[in-house]
Amino acid sequence: MDGYTAALTGMESGERGPGPQLPGKPWGARVWKLCGALALLALCGVAALLFLCHSQTQAHGIENNEHQQHLKHISTNVRAAIHLHGEFNPEVRNSSVLWRDGDGHSFFQGGLRLVNNEIIIPQNGLYFVYSQVSFRVLCSSSGGHTNRPISHTIMRWSDAYNDRKPLLSAIRTTCQRDAESNGRSKSWYNAVYMGAVFSLEREDRLWTETNLLKDVDGEDEKTFFGVFAL
Repeated sequence: MDGYTAALTGMESGERGPGPQLPGKPWGARVWKLCGALALLALCGVAALLFLCHSQTQAHGIENNEHQQHLKHISTNVRAAIHLHGEFNPEVRNSSVLWRDGDGHSFFQGGLRLVNNEIIIPQNGLYFVYSQVSFRVLCSSSGGHTNRPISHTIMRWSDAYNDRKPLLSAIRTTCQRDAESNGRSKSWYNAVYMGAVFSLEREDRLWTETNLLKDVDGEDEKTFFGVFAL
């Protein structure tokens, strides 16, 4: 009875003992879970960065490829052409003007080139071939140039017929009767120009043959030789 009375007294006074405790998760498990989440976020960030870098690399690669294709397209569309400046040089064979590809307005492109004072044709096709030689002759009734003609010829060598043949040729008469004035010699100026379209083949060689080479005027753009593809 005393025990029962004490129990009732305790209940009436509102005192309660410790209730049942809910089972909780260990602290270590929470730490591992947090670390896993952070690692997952880091992996996602690295993957996004790698994807961005790969995309930029692909974009740069496409851009570079397009640039290279554009340059290739331009280079393949360059029209073959060559323009040479000429002058007399006693060290060159006696029948030819010395041609230069690096003086004045001279240039070459598209495969046409100057080799051993000859123009080499890069491929089969139609070409406009032209040349001019200017002369300054000292005329005198007692001199050897009196009424002596000047001549200029463009020659061609082709493997198709394994021979050399003239492609263009022109002749001018020098020293008119009034060339001598008051018993003194007089200079006579003239130019021989020629040009025409020809069907040429790969590895054809073109060169010139000119007489009176010592009288050739080698000033800029007075004597020239050129070819361009049509």
